[in-house]
Amino acid sequence: MNASEDYSALKELNEEQLPISKHKLHGWAHFLGLYAGEHVAATEFVIGATFVALGASTTDIILGLLVGNILAILSWTFITAPIAVETRQSLYTYLNKIAGDSMTKLYNWANVIIFTVISAAMITVSSTAVRFAFDIPAQLNWYPTNAFFVIVVLLVGTIVVFVAMYGFKAVSEFSSICAPWLFVMFSSGALVLMPALSEAVIGKTELNGWSDFLLIGDQSIWTGINSAGEPGIGLLEVIGFAWAANTITHFGLIDMALLRYAKKSSYGLATSSGMLFGHFVAWISAGIMGAGYGCFIKEKHY
Repeated sequence: MNASEDYSALKELNEEQLPISKHKLHGWAHFLGLYAGEHVAATEFVIGATFVALGASTTDIILGLLVGNILAILSWTFITAPIAVETRQSLYTYLNKIAGDSMTKLYNWANVIIFTVISAAMITVSSTAVRFAFDIPAQLNWYPTNAFFVIVVLLVGTIVVFVAMYGFKAVSEFSSICAPWLFVMFSSGALVLMPALSEAVIGKTELNGWSDFLLIGDQSIWTGINSAGEPGIGLLEVIGFAWAANTITHFGLIDMALLRYAKKSSYGLATSSGMLFGHFVAWISAGIMGAGYGCFIKEKHY
C-alpha cells in the first residue's frame, strides 16, 4: 500500500470511526431542510389516503396526528439527538464499540432489508406521479406491467442516489430547495379540492368556520367508517401510527448518523419541519385531496 492509499484509508477511518470534528457541524437550518425534504414526500399521499380507508374520524385524525407527531419530535429531541451529539458517531460505530462485530452485522442486514423496502416504495410512488407526463398506464399490480415505467423508476432512483452520494450537506441543501415547494403543493391541492367537498356536503363552496370543516370531514372524508363499512380506527391507533411511523429512526437511533452533525442536541426539535408540516399537514391534505377527487369524478360521471 502506497502513501496515497494510506492517506485515503486513514481519511475514511477518521470520517466514519472517529467523532465528527467541530468544523463539520451544522446549524439548525440544515436540519429543518433535511427533515422537511425527508418527511414531506410522495409516500405522504399514500399514508394520508390510508387513514381515510381505515375509517378514522375527523377529530381523531386532527388530535391523534398532532399528539403522535409531537411524541415523535420529543423522541428525537430527548433520545436520539443527545446520544448523537455526545458521541458524534453513527449508530453502527457506536454499536460496534459496545456490542461487537456480530451485533453490528446483524443490525446492518436488518436495516438493509428495511430501507430497501422503504426506498423502493418512495421511489415507486414518486415515479407514479411522473408517469402522467408520459401517459404511462397506472401500475396496479405488485409488479410493473409497463417497461417504460421501469425506466422512469430507474431514472428517479438514479437521481436520488446521485444526490445522496454527495453526503449530508448536499442532501440538506437539496431538501431546503425542494421542501417549500412540497409544502405549497400539498396545501394547494387540499385548498383547490375543498370547495367541491364543501358544496357536496353543505351546499356551498365557502366554509364559515371550524364547525363547517368538521362537518365536511365527518361526512365526506374521515367518516369513522372503513372501506369494509365497519367502524374504523380510533384516537389511540392514530396516535400510535404517527409516533411509530419513524420508530426506527428515533427510538431505533438510526438518525444518530444525521444528528451527530448537530451543534446542539436541541436541534432534534428541527424534526418538527417534517413531522408537523409533513406527517401532520401533508397527511391531512392528502386525505382531503383523495376525497375531493372522488367527489369531483362522481359529479362529472353523473
